[in-house]
Amino acid sequence: APKIGGLEVSDTFLRFAFVEGKRCVLNSVRLAPGVVVDGVIRDAAAFSAALRELRHVIRVYEEVIPVVVTLSDVSVYMQLFRVPRTPDGGIDDAALELNIRSLAPFHIDDAYYGTEFVASPTPSEVELFVAFARKSMIDVFIALLAEHGFTVVAVEPLALSLVRVGREVFPFPSDEDVVLLHFTNAGLHVMVISAGLLAFHHFVVWPDLSSEDRVRQIDIVVLRDLLIRELRSVSIFYMHHFGGSLKAIFLTRSLPAEVELALSSAMSVRIVVLTYDAVAGFTSQSLIVFGAALRGLIPRDLDAQLSLTPRSVQADMLIMRIRHLGFFWRNIMVISTVAFCLLFLITDGIFAQRVRALDRELSLQGDAANVVELHAFRESAAAFNRDIDLALGVERERTSWAKFFAGFVTSSREGIILQRVALTVMRSSTSALLTAIAPSESSAIRFKNILTEDVRFRDVALPLTAITRNTNGSVSFQITFTVLPQSS
Repeated sequence: APKIGGLEVSDTFLRFAFVEGKRCVLNSVRLAPGVVVDGVIRDAAAFSAALRELRHVIRVYEEVIPVVVTLSDVSVYMQLFRVPRTPDGGIDDAALELNIRSLAPFHIDDAYYGTEFVASPTPSEVELFVAFARKSMIDVFIALLAEHGFTVVAVEPLALSLVRVGREVFPFPSDEDVVLLHFTNAGLHVMVISAGLLAFHHFVVWPDLSSEDRVRQIDIVVLRDLLIRELRSVSIFYMHHFGGSLKAIFLTRSLPAEVELALSSAMSVRIVVLTYDAVAGFTSQSLIVFGAALRGLIPRDLDAQLSLTPRSVQADMLIMRIRHLGFFWRNIMVISTVAFCLLFLITDGIFAQRVRALDRELSLQGDAANVVELHAFRESAAAFNRDIDLALGVERERTSWAKFFAGFVTSSREGIILQRVALTVMRSSTSALLTAIAPSESSAIRFKNILTEDVRFRDVALPLTAITRNTNGSVSFQITFTVLPQSS
């Protein structure tokens, strides 16, 4: 499968990164003022030019580069909420849908949205984050990226990328909750991280200053007072929501010593400034995009994290993976066939040379024993040739699995995520066991009906006992069916 990178889109930069062992490979292109404003593309032509330049400096020669896109939180609305559990321990889908609709900052039909698990504060409730972004904004990003050879795997808020890189790279204590302060040109991100997950997020816009590094331009007293005010608000929220008090504040960059001292004294917490030595090529500028690149390391069928994308994006990624798999096996078949033919020619030449040598020996000696040996050798050569002919016959009659899988994926438009297909090949047919995830039971049943109507399959069965509900509302299911022989 192609390597998945991270792509950060801010008002001032496009940053691309991917993880290579213990090294972060980073490329970036500066955006002119006004091209992207508050996370929204204002100048599509200039943004396209920046994408072309980025594609040139990346020097990745894949035809299409899959990326996890992380967007400014200015353009993404996030909210914490709780939903009740069902008696069997799942999530009440009706309550979840009602909460999402009531929390949407604009009409739900105009939004892409997703949820992220936070905690289970009580046995009867689940706490979730929901994020919303306008469809029109996301669709423009996806279209422009596709024009320049990028395919979008997922779109997530900046806060989730930050928490992921914090969880994977930095030594956050596992036995206590911490506050993470991240400083960008647009403003201050205040996050509470609990058990490695985002439990709270608040974004504060800086005063309207002209400098690129607004943190350094703000008066020390103003910066100190702003930070103390915001942290006190977070502390009050944390005390009422989680109970107890916060113990540590992590900073993604250093602050003036008097500001750090004032924070520590006012909040009675320890101050920790993050360092970036754990990963080669890792800096504070690559913090966000590296978090997005880390998500690209997660296998696609295991990535259930929040994504602000249409379902068609997931289907396109699945098709691209199967296409790469088909190319891989096609190359394997070509190499195997060439190697097989070379082996056959070499072996045939050796046998022919040996037979000619024996013929010459017989003509010179007329030895009866050599005649017997010659006949035995000819019988061995004939048996070997029959085996070769049988193998070639099997090769000609093989099922075209690449065509089978390509047609199989195209036939599914129900948001199905394939997990496993087990095949048992027999002479006249092939039995199959398919394991997959569907958004709902009705989607799984419709998918089963699609297979039933396909002339390539028969004996399609989906027992009710083979359908189980997952905690995120989806269902896992297994379908058995018989694959009829296909032409090459």
